[in-house]
Amino acid sequence: WMDIQAVLFARQNYLINASVIPRRSFSLHSRHVLTSGLKSGIAKCSMKSYKLSELTPTEVNGLKARPRIDFSSIFSTVNPIVDDVRTRGDAAVIEFTARFDKVTLDKIVENVADLPDPELANILTVPGFFGAGFGSMPSYPYVLVMLDFKPGGLGLKQKRVFVEVVALVLCGGDYLGGNNMSCFIVLHLVAWTNINLDFDVITYYFSLLWLKLQLDPAVREAFDVAYDNIYAFHFAQKAAEKTVENMTGVRCKRVARCITSVGIYVPGGTAVLPSTALMLSVPAQIAGCKTVVLATPPSQDGSICKEVLYCAKKAGVTHILKAGGAQAISALAWGTRSCPKVEKIFGPGNQYVTAAKMILQNSEAMVSIDMPAGPSEVLVIADKYANPVHIAADLLSQAISFSNIYAPEHLIINVKDAEKWEGSIENAGSVFLGPWTPESVGDYASGTNHVLPTYGYARMYSGVSLDSFLKFITIQSLTKEGLQKLGPYVEKMAEVEGLDAHKRAVSLRLQDIETKAPV
Repeated sequence: WMDIQAVLFARQNYLINASVIPRRSFSLHSRHVLTSGLKSGIAKCSMKSYKLSELTPTEVNGLKARPRIDFSSIFSTVNPIVDDVRTRGDAAVIEFTARFDKVTLDKIVENVADLPDPELANILTVPGFFGAGFGSMPSYPYVLVMLDFKPGGLGLKQKRVFVEVVALVLCGGDYLGGNNMSCFIVLHLVAWTNINLDFDVITYYFSLLWLKLQLDPAVREAFDVAYDNIYAFHFAQKAAEKTVENMTGVRCKRVARCITSVGIYVPGGTAVLPSTALMLSVPAQIAGCKTVVLATPPSQDGSICKEVLYCAKKAGVTHILKAGGAQAISALAWGTRSCPKVEKIFGPGNQYVTAAKMILQNSEAMVSIDMPAGPSEVLVIADKYANPVHIAADLLSQAISFSNIYAPEHLIINVKDAEKWEGSIENAGSVFLGPWTPESVGDYASGTNHVLPTYGYARMYSGVSLDSFLKFITIQSLTKEGLQKLGPYVEKMAEVEGLDAHKRAVSLRLQDIETKAPV
């Protein structure tokens, strides 16, 4: 049903009718490797030391307190941005992005299903395929696959199978893992306008493959492992639906439904955070959210970080809003011509992002937020068995010189038999037990979520979980016998509260039952 005209492949016997295609070398940019660490193996840090039992209540409260953030001045800056985005939509977001991020955009939203296929389409239209358009590409071995589909020769099922097979064979981990090399694929469909191809399937698989090929194999593997662990941990949080019969004829249950449209904010600024894209989009994917809009500041050329894009594609993000700051939060909350309105906004950010979330959750935008946010923090509990170098590294990684505060975002318990402390933990965003559990593993790939309550909010808030992307609906169902049993108690309670209509809603039904009137 198809003829494979030409293919260059490193492993034999996968495809037949193969002919060799000459390799062409592409320019390879120099790679800069940044190293960090303690060359001497000795870490030094200075910390104040306290004995809690010797502190006065005032001193204890001082230790627990966070630096106060004066939101009044921040609100005066953010409110006009929120209002302007509500009024002018895309145009306002474009202007604020140019002003704050120094990036000029033609449009602010990309449909993830279309990315990065426009790049592939441009490549395929380059005269001769391998012309000047590839001058900046790394030197990868490439595969040129030319498929001549015969009109009417493929059914929908066959097309899906074909695309999946090509995806697995050409980009299988075994093949790509060889010599730490990536593989550059160009797919050329001949006479594609003459058949009814399932382009949605082709778009999904091959745009995902294209993203894979743009990443270093080691980077890709790291994010794939993180995705698998995050998915496994959050999928396990799905609760089985239970029905409880509280008394004869009175059945109650709670069912979970996804929040239909959610926005996830991935900060840019000084660091790119594709891990946050995974932490927020994976539970949304498991929950079944129909629309997932990822907002992140664009690069200077207006593009999206390829690692963020890869994570977004893998985890089912539907739209990418190329904007950061208060203008991005406003666009998510109000919706614009090109940006879908969302019902809940997730993600960390600076004080302007936090202020925008606080303003909008109490506005006519009718949007909720995940939690209040503040500066990241870590509390370390250690004893003489702990390696001081490890403790110092944990503190330095968060750029915090003093973090002995209450209800921390991150709690590292680096003591002998650390597991014994678990039962005594009451307030913490996430806990790291033992000498071999640095905060970094939770921040990236252990599977737990790294979007956590800060600023002491761990006393009353939880970190992001699967439940964050769900809403729960209670359902009750009574039989006639159930209403006869429960009704008199409801009548009495309604009478005490003076709500006669509530009482009559029960009384009339009880009268119908007694007179055997049809329901």
